Amino acid sequence: MGLYISYGATNKVTDEATVTHTLPSPIFKVGTHLIRSLQTQERGRWRYVGLTEGAATSAAIALISQFTEIISIPSISIDPVTAEGTVSYTNQTMCVADVSAYHVAGRMWEVSVDLKRPVYTWELVA
Repeated sequence: MGLYISYGATNKVTDEATVTHTLPSPIFKVGTHLIRSLQTQERGRWRYVGLTEGAATSAAIALISQFTEIISIPSISIDPVTAEGTVSYTNQTMCVADVSAYHVAGRMWEVSVDLKRPVYTWELVA
């Protein structure tokens, strides 16, 4: 069997289908509104198999670059006297997937991707 010199659909093995989970937080009062922060996380795992060492190294570098994103993270500041607060956002650059290249056997390498992409939003509570 020959080894692949690039990664793509041909040598992709899906270990865990990509799904989205939503994790609600406690409810806060901001001004006259009740709000809740929702963190949605997109998760999935897959591998690119049968690569040469050079292809695995190049693939890992390209995938880390592909999954490095700017994420807006919300925070709320609560006034201890009035129990009201304000919402602010901080932009943070992060790699939203764990990417690793590893040796399998002989001259064969694999690259694994473990996606963990967070998205933060606010929801008004009735």
